[in-house]
Amino acid sequence: MAGRGRVVRGNAARLSLARALKFARRQDFGKGDNPYELNRPLSSAPFRGGLVKSLNSLLEAGPGKVSVLDKGAGTGRMLVDVKKISPARILATAMSASRTVGKRNAAHFERVVTGSGIGKRFGKKFDVIYDCFGEDYHLPKELVGKSLKSSVANLRKGGVLFTVIPLTHKPTLTSFTVEEGKRFLREFRRKNPGLKVLAKYENKRFVHFEYVDLLVTVRKP
Repeated sequence: MAGRGRVVRGNAARLSLARALKFARRQDFGKGDNPYELNRPLSSAPFRGGLVKSLNSLLEAGPGKVSVLDKGAGTGRMLVDVKKISPARILATAMSASRTVGKRNAAHFERVVTGSGIGKRFGKKFDVIYDCFGEDYHLPKELVGKSLKSSVANLRKGGVLFTVIPLTHKPTLTSFTVEEGKRFLREFRRKNPGLKVLAKYENKRFVHFEYVDLLVTVRKP
């Protein structure tokens, strides 16, 4: 049942990070066309098939509610599409680094959170967390591991995380190169042997800039 979203504001440190992320979005030319669209439908998600399959499996497993967190909600359009899969049973939480979630979209959600997911305590855990070109896509590389760790901590047992990390072919100060991304993933698996971590690499091009999107799926036993 749809309910008006409740806005939760983070502390000063989280709001500072949120402002930094917002600035990064304006400055990150070279990460392809993905960073500039806040109004994405579910059909545009590179992990759409896996996300929908996981939601349907959870819904078919029993009559209970399924809690979902969109970690980079933008206007909330994608989460509205997710909610439509089962409006009465999907409990939707939208999180955005800045106040971009539209009022009409927020009315479909149980909760709207403004801030960063790193270190965020939601007071509940989620069955599904996804981040489609949102926070993980814009964080500096030294914070990506902390972000994934935070997302996994916020998953229930049996929960699943979907996210995207940009990789470049030439070294930069903020993003992993393709080889760095592969090493990062190997290290993440080594440190988390109980998790099932799947990866897919998608080659992308923006004008004359070639890069790679690393699609990561993490299942928590």
